[in-house]
Amino acid sequence: MSQKFALAVLAGTLLTSIVQAEDLEDNWIHITESSDFLFQGKSGSGRMSDLDGKKNSGYVYVYQKKNKNRNTYEYGQIVIKLETCRKGYGYIYYNDMDGKYKDRMAFVRFGNTVADGLGTLGCSSWDGYTGKVSGQDKGDTWEVAAESAKTDTKYFIKTDTIRKRSYNGKPGIAALYSDSSVTENRTTYSEYVIATSDCARGFGIIYELDFDGALMSKNDVALNGNSIISAIANRLCKNS
Repeated sequence: MSQKFALAVLAGTLLTSIVQAEDLEDNWIHITESSDFLFQGKSGSGRMSDLDGKKNSGYVYVYQKKNKNRNTYEYGQIVIKLETCRKGYGYIYYNDMDGKYKDRMAFVRFGNTVADGLGTLGCSSWDGYTGKVSGQDKGDTWEVAAESAKTDTKYFIKTDTIRKRSYNGKPGIAALYSDSSVTENRTTYSEYVIATSDCARGFGIIYELDFDGALMSKNDVALNGNSIISAIANRLCKNS
């Protein structure tokens, strides 16, 4: 689900409505698309929002989703927490027009998935509104940790997110993780963390977390093994 869009042109346009003619069709701005769907943002619909009781802690804009095969349309609002713009990853939330929650998807800012495009535009529009840069595109910092020819899947670690963090009361090392299958046209995101003491002894437990920090899975692991999970642990432990 690749997407290309010019952030320099689109930043702030959901607020100002000033865009190039080729980027605007009946006041709808092209954001991103997949083989089945086209996503557009409504010019002028962007606004700051109060979330979780915090004033101006979110950004909201109206979207239009076109089903290319059926030629049908769906409407709603994209909501993004501004703290995720600074952090560079988190969730986009799909709300109906009454503001009722419908769904959420993980996104990484400046990434290539549909959710990445929707979240990135929200962050860029917020930057345009405030005149401040909440995050910069550092280019492709995803490094392949392992791959499976059988399933046509690659497993990545985002190297610029490798950092020290505490988990379960122990010092650890963590990073954003992604797996991507070209055949299935699918990309998923999470975070992995392993204790630095486990890195030192060469075996232990590696934890997979969602972008809210909730535990998704945990695996026994030995470094320098032949498994995918060992390859992920190896990459993290190189920085421990």
